[in-house]
Amino acid sequence: MRACLLLLAAAALLAGLAAGVPGAAGGPAPDVVQRPVTAQEQRRVLDYWTPERMARAVPADPLGAAAPVPVRLRALAWPGLIFPAVPHAVPLSAAARITGARWAARGAVTRTTGRVFLSMGGRDFFCSASAVRSSNRDLVVTAGHCVKDGPGAWAENWTFVPGYRDGHRPYGSFTARRMFVAGAWARTGDDDYDVGMVALNTSGGRHLTDVVGAQEISFDASRGRHAYGFGFPA
Repeated sequence: MRACLLLLAAAALLAGLAAGVPGAAGGPAPDVVQRPVTAQEQRRVLDYWTPERMARAVPADPLGAAAPVPVRLRALAWPGLIFPAVPHAVPLSAAARITGARWAARGAVTRTTGRVFLSMGGRDFFCSASAVRSSNRDLVVTAGHCVKDGPGAWAENWTFVPGYRDGHRPYGSFTARRMFVAGAWARTGDDDYDVGMVALNTSGGRHLTDVVGAQEISFDASRGRHAYGFGFPA
C-alpha cells in the first residue's frame, strides 16, 4: 500500500512547492535560496561526500546545537506527519516519545526515502528526506533544520542519497538545485514550521522520481488520525 505524506500545518505555505511553483497555493511564498547548478559545482559537492566523510557525519540538531538530536521526533509539532521511509518506524501522538523498530518490509519505502548529507558551520551532518510527487519530478521533503539553521545559515554541500545503507548508494546521489523553508522557520526557528523542501538536480540525466518513484503528498487532512514516522534515528 502506498503511504501518504500528510502536512497538517502551514499547508498553504508549502502546497505550491509540491507542484513545483513556490507560493502557488495563495499563501506567502516560503523563503528560497537558489543553489548553484553548474556542472562544476555539482561535481564538487558529489566529490566532497566520500564514504569516509559520510561515515563521520553526525545527526543534524536544530539551531546549530552540536549534540545529536534528542530521542524524539521533532516533527511531532506537525500532528499526523508521515515520512514513508526507511529503517525505523515509530507511532506518533501529541506527546509521543520515540520507541521505534527497524523497518524490514523493503518496497517503495526504502527507495523513496534516504539520507541527506549537508554541511553547516564547517561541520558535516546527516538527516532524512523523502521523495514526493511533483511536476518537476525532483522534490524531496525534509525538516527545516536540515536545510537552514533557523535564522542562521543555509546548508551547504547538500546531497540526497535515496536508499542509503551502510555507505551504499544504490540509486545514486542528487545535489540540491533550490532549497525552500517556511518563512517562520527562517525568521525565528519556530518549531511549528520546522519543515523544508528541496528541488534536486538530475543525476546521470535522470530525475529523482523517475529513478525511485514518489510518495503521495496531501494537505489539510483531518487531525487525530493514527500515523507513523519513518527515518534514520539519531
